[in-house]
Parts: sequence; C-alpha cells; structure tokens
Amino acid sequence: ERRAGRDAVLADHELVGAVEETVTLGLVRERRVEGVIQVDVAQPRLREVVERELGVPERASLHRRVGETLERLGRRRIHLVVDALAHHFEAGEMPGKAYSYLLRSGTRFLERSFTQEALARFSRAVALEPEARELLPLDDADRALCDLLLKRAEALEAGGDWALLDADLTRAGALAEELGDDRLGARVRSAAGRRARQTGD
Repeated sequence: ERRAGRDAVLADHELVGAVEETVTLGLVRERRVEGVIQVDVAQPRLREVVERELGVPERASLHRRVGETLERLGRRRIHLVVDALAHHFEAGEMPGKAYSYLLRSGTRFLERSFTQEALARFSRAVALEPEARELLPLDDADRALCDLLLKRAEALEAGGDWALLDADLTRAGALAEELGDDRLGARVRSAAGRRARQTGD
C-alpha cells in the first residue's frame, strides 16, 4: 500500500510536469475567468490530431487521470478548478463527479452574474443527471436535481426563455412536494413569484 501511494504521487508529479510543459510550449493555454482556472488546447488543429490519434477509451482514461490529479492537488482551493474538474470528469465518463462539479461551477458563475456561462453548465448537468442519480440515494438525487433546476431557472430569467423556465419550475415544485422539503418549496414559490412579476402573468 505504501508503494502504491508513492507511485501515485510520482504519477501526479509526472502528469503535472507534463501539463506545465505543454503550457510552456504553447500547446495548451491556461485562462482565468472570474478566478476560475480553465485549461484547453491552444490550437484547434492540435485537438483534432489528439482526438484522431487516441481512441475513445484512451481519451476518457486521460481525462479521468487529469481530473483525479487536479482534484487531489487542488483540494484546498477547489473553487479555482471546479470548471476544469467538471470538464475532465465529464469527458472521462465519470458522471457522478462531473455532475457535482458542473453544479458547483454553474453556481459560481451565477453568483458573479455570468448567466450564460452558468446556464451552459447547468444544462450540461441536467443532461448528465439520469446517469449521476444512479450513484446517489433517492432523496439526495431528487434534492440535488431540485436545486439544479431552481438555479437553472434563475439563469434562464436573464435570457427570457420562459417556456424552459416554466418547465424547470414545474419539475422543481413536484420534487419539493415529493420530498416534503419546505425550504425547497419556498424557493420554488419565490422563483414563480419573480417569473409572474416579470411577465405580468
């Protein structure tokens, strides 16, 4: 076990070193958006080469390894890497972790009034939810989904997508009632009240 732990640490250092080298060489770029670190391929053609040369299982494995390394190394400042973690765990086919980090990343953008960025992440989380819920107890899954739908509804207000907003509030209301959660129910009523005031319904 001790050797396995040491090997894992060495693997982390090797991976971090490789990532830092690719940044230095200009192969990937590191950006900060409102304090959130984002890493992506600098040249679209390079992305095409990587995707062509690596098979789907190899790409997923690489994303998982990068995600797990970032998660360990950034655990004391996880808020800075939530978006990168969401991306790598989603691409690494780890829906449970991707779902959680997408929700956290979207919330962080929403709190800073970056509603389009927040909406994109919440919508990705909604798409992943059926897979992620298989890894959660029923009440936890329903509570997380209700929270997600309410936050996406808040982001949708800025864009005026009333049809999707109404659908999210309806689903969130049903979940809150099923859970018997008064706090979530109050949030649903508050969101519905804002929606009615904005549209004059």
